[in-house]
Amino acid sequence: MVNIYRGTLVLNELGRYEIDGTSIYFTSGDQIEYLVNKVWKISRVEHNGEDYYLVADPGLKMLGLTARARI
Repeated sequence: MVNIYRGTLVLNELGRYEIDGTSIYFTSGDQIEYLVNKVWKISRVEHNGEDYYLVADPGLKMLGLTARARI
C-alpha cells in the first residue's frame, strides 16, 4: 500500500525541504511531485552547493511549494 503525503514545503533544521507537519523530507536524488498553476509536475531534487532545486524547474523556489510524496 502506498501512502501519499501532501503539504507545503518548509525548511527543516537540517536544511532540507520537508512537507510541513510530517517527517517526510527531500534530498538529492529524491523524486518529488509539486503543484504549479493547478498542475502536478514530477521532478528530481538536486543540490547546487547552496540550496536544493527542482531539476525540471531549476529557477522555481522550493520553499512554500505544495508537494506530495508517495511512500
